[in-house]
Amino acid sequence: MGTSTNRNRLNPNIPLIPDWIPDEPLPDDEDGNEETEEGNEETDSPENEDAPQEEQQVVIEDTSNRFYQSQRAFKRAINSTSDRKGALTRVVKNYVSKAGGGSGNMTKRMRRSSSAIARFGGFLNDIQKNGLDQALKGIQLDQLINKSAVEILGALMDLVCGVGALLDDAITKQAYAQTIVRLDEENPGLDIKSLNEPQLCQMMATFLEETIVYRLISDIGRSLTVATFNVEESRQIEETLYQIVNGLVNATILPKLHEAVKDVKSLEKEMDKIYQIAFKSIINS
Repeated sequence: MGTSTNRNRLNPNIPLIPDWIPDEPLPDDEDGNEETEEGNEETDSPENEDAPQEEQQVVIEDTSNRFYQSQRAFKRAINSTSDRKGALTRVVKNYVSKAGGGSGNMTKRMRRSSSAIARFGGFLNDIQKNGLDQALKGIQLDQLINKSAVEILGALMDLVCGVGALLDDAITKQAYAQTIVRLDEENPGLDIKSLNEPQLCQMMATFLEETIVYRLISDIGRSLTVATFNVEESRQIEETLYQIVNGLVNATILPKLHEAVKDVKSLEKEMDKIYQIAFKSIINS
């Protein structure tokens, strides 16, 4: 940020799925049957085929960046003065179904975040079953006993998100930090000592939704990160993106999270399924 480097184009040799992600089939992967938001793509079709046809210019599209069209659509959407939320909703849906390669590919790209949410859920589950003090002692953080929820959750950053330096790790950490901020704003004085299952699942859902938002911003939201963009407006757009993602996926993933937290040992595997359900909800809603 703040440099003159042009980050619009990605190296075409960089795979959509990084090579560090195991090439394993996703559970119940039905990508081939999922609906796509073809109706939202901008096409140039003549309204009257019998009318004289104007000479059309040959436009050579930039194929070196798989996110190019979504990046352009995102920029147009945030500059919209009439229906910004509607325009951004279309961008989100097309980003997942087209640029991101569908629910299966998007789910694989979220593997780092999936593991982090599973660890987060595991710790929250430990609090619910054994109490906060015991849960903190179990991870050698008993010095946090009697601290506020924000202080405790903030201190868990490395435990939850790991210490990796990949872009995927940065996305997960930013999403986790924003999850803490959101939890504090929406639940002032949150007492995680008396955490119940609905609260636990909603906290996990919020984390998941934030990871989708920051994955999208990383891929196509360069317009939000250039030095000349208004900071307050950028924050408002991020909030709009969160509300869009939350509205499209929350009601679908919450029941699945309630089922998943009953078996912490298989939570990470279940998170892959829940991510895929979330992305399909975005595409098919």
